[in-house]
Amino acid sequence: MKIVDKQIQTLTRRAKVPIAFNYHGKHQIVGIEDFWLESGEWWEGRPERAVYRVRTTKGGMFELYRNKGQAPWFLYKVYD
Repeated sequence: MKIVDKQIQTLTRRAKVPIAFNYHGKHQIVGIEDFWLESGEWWEGRPERAVYRVRTTKGGMFELYRNKGQAPWFLYKVYD
């Protein structure tokens, strides 16, 4: 597993669910393996974030997140 935590370009459906993203090339998402909300470190004023663990057509597993009320998506983890 590698922690990246880098902003990425992401294509989403209407409900803001990711369907593809760019990270060293385009990755098409074929399945959402897990989804959860993290409350954030409220004592530091950090917002809630939506986290998705996804599988791509190339067989990769990635963790993406987006902070509540904010547009940019981030790639947090790349699984081996």
